[in-house]
Amino acid sequence: MAASHEEQHTTRHPTLGQYVLIAGVLFIITIVEFLLIWERLGIDWESSQALAHSKVPLLILLSALKFAIVIMFYMHLKFESRLFTWIFLAGLGLAFAAGIAVLGIFASIGGDPRPYAEENAVPYAGHGAEVVEAVEPEATHDPEPEPPPTEVGISVVSDALEFDAGSLTAAANDEVTLTFHNASTVYQHNWVLVHSGDRESVVEDGLAAGEENGWVRPDDERVLAQIRLLGPGQTEQLRFSLEPGLYEFVCTFPAHNLTMFGELEATAVE
Repeated sequence: MAASHEEQHTTRHPTLGQYVLIAGVLFIITIVEFLLIWERLGIDWESSQALAHSKVPLLILLSALKFAIVIMFYMHLKFESRLFTWIFLAGLGLAFAAGIAVLGIFASIGGDPRPYAEENAVPYAGHGAEVVEAVEPEATHDPEPEPPPTEVGISVVSDALEFDAGSLTAAANDEVTLTFHNASTVYQHNWVLVHSGDRESVVEDGLAAGEENGWVRPDDERVLAQIRLLGPGQTEQLRFSLEPGLYEFVCTFPAHNLTMFGELEATAVE
C-alpha cells in the first residue's frame, strides 16, 4: 500500500530536478519580459519601429508561455487526468469569451446619447413637487448668438472610463485655453486632440510607443494638441489654436479609448 502511494506521488509530481529546471525557465522568460519594457534598453518607436510594434505581442506570448508552464507543472495538470485539463481550459475559454464580448459591446456602442433620448428627455420634478404648467413665451426676436468660448474645461466621470463631455465647442483662429482635470481616484488619463478620422490610428501607434511616451507616439504630426498622462486628481492646462472645423479628442491609455472620446468643433467668430 505504501509502495503504491509512493509510486502515485512520483508519477503525478515533477521531480526536484524538473522543479529547478522549470524555475530557471520561468526566470529567463521574466528577464526577457523585463528587458522588453526597460527604458534604458531603448526599445522604442524611434530606435526600432518593427520591434516597437512587436513588443506587446511578444509580451502576451511570453505571459501565455509562463501561464502554460505553471498550470502544467505547478498545478500538476500535466500529470493528472485529461478530464481536469479540459475542465480548466473550458473555464479559461469561457472567461476569455466573456471578456471579448464585453470589449465588443464597448466598441460597438458609442458614448454619446442617442438623439431621440436628448430630444425627448423629461426633467424629474420630484415627489410631491408643485407642477407648474408650461406657458408659451411671447414671440421675441432671436437673440444674438453667443461667441464660441476661448476657455474650455473637461474632466472625467469619477472612476468611470468616460469624459464628462462628449462634445466641446471652442473659438477658431484664436488662442483656446483648455483645462483638463482627472477626477478619477485610481486611473491615469490623458487628453489628445487629432483631426477627425485619425483617432483610431493615433491610438494604435500610441500603444506601440508605450507607457514611457505617455501612450502617444513622439512627434506624431497627427496630434494637434495633447495633455500628458495625468495621475488621479491632477489638473493641467493647455493653450492651442485651431482652424474652423470638426476635430476629435481621445484618451490613448490602453483600452480607455473604447469609451473615452468625443468631438471638438472649432467655430469662427463672426
